[in-house]
Amino acid sequence: MNRRTGNRRKGRRGFSLVELLVVIAVIAVLISLLLPAVQQAREAARTVQCKNNLKQIGLALHTYHDTYNVFPPLGLYGSAAGGSWSAHARILPFLEQANLQNLIDWGQPYGSQPDVTRVRVPIYLCPSDPNDRERPDGAVTHYPVTYGFVAGTWLIWDPVNRRFGDGAFVPNQPHRAAQITDGLSNTVGASEVKAWQA
Repeated sequence: MNRRTGNRRKGRRGFSLVELLVVIAVIAVLISLLLPAVQQAREAARTVQCKNNLKQIGLALHTYHDTYNVFPPLGLYGSAAGGSWSAHARILPFLEQANLQNLIDWGQPYGSQPDVTRVRVPIYLCPSDPNDRERPDGAVTHYPVTYGFVAGTWLIWDPVNRRFGDGAFVPNQPHRAAQITDGLSNTVGASEVKAWQA
């Protein structure tokens, strides 16, 4: 007589509600631990991009100097209608933005050319700057810049006696590298600044 010994098959058991909630809580804790690390990595990447932008601006300034034998002035104020164009506009071709500079009518003031002023130039904006948007400034709307050229310790430009500050970049006066007596490696040319406050 054959006797069949049957093994009792264990039935499949599903997750209980408590187990499911515990799993969800563990996943939430892991995500909450991971999220700051991801944000930190993103901010580190933004910081690297900001530094890279400054390096590109520095290279553009040196290429400008190699081409014209001077660094660009901050502007030519009181001398021409279009004098308000900054050093940022003057080095555009050396930042692969020659097409944008070709739109500039140098004989016209900055505020009268929205086709140029409303263009966002990515290299002039740090990715972590919260004010990466157009800025209304009276009748002019323009994109701000996160990098400023250093004009000196306090005095930038005195229109009465036409004196300028002691920085590497000043209005109405392009400097040659030889005029920077502290040496180019010991002189701050550009720095990250807040784009604007509103």
